[in-house]
Amino acid sequence: KTVAAAGQIAARMEKEAGAFTEFMNRADEQRLRNQELEIEKLRRSEGEFVQVLIHVLDHVFALWRAGVNSGQPQLAQQLTHFRAACLDVSRRVGLASHEARPGDAYDPAIHRLPDGSNAPAGARVAELAAPGMSYQGQGVRPILVTVDKTDTEAVPAESSPS
Repeated sequence: KTVAAAGQIAARMEKEAGAFTEFMNRADEQRLRNQELEIEKLRRSEGEFVQVLIHVLDHVFALWRAGVNSGQPQLAQQLTHFRAACLDVSRRVGLASHEARPGDAYDPAIHRLPDGSNAPAGARVAELAAPGMSYQGQGVRPILVTVDKTDTEAVPAESSPS
């Protein structure tokens, strides 16, 4: 009787252990699904945060540009400091601003025209329309520029070693 009872207890324990293992596996799968959902929510939220910050920096850029064009040196200097402080704060969270200077060669890999058209061959940057943006090293927006369409000299190609 004792051997039979021990066998029954062992079988019941084995069945309970199997049920417990199955329960734990289901709980782990549910926990992983919940974590994946939370990660997706955080990524979406991060993307929205970056877009909002870019829009704010675009407004700061427009304000700075208006100050520079106002002809008031003190105002331009104050707005330059304000913009620099805003850009510094954005860099702390991984958002970097990239600019082109007038006279730079137009590079379709990093520059775009505001209207989306193609720049003529050999075009040079006339004016910065909006800075490019990258978030944690990944490009978010190319540098928006206008080009001087009258100056379309051929840009010399980089020579390769022979």
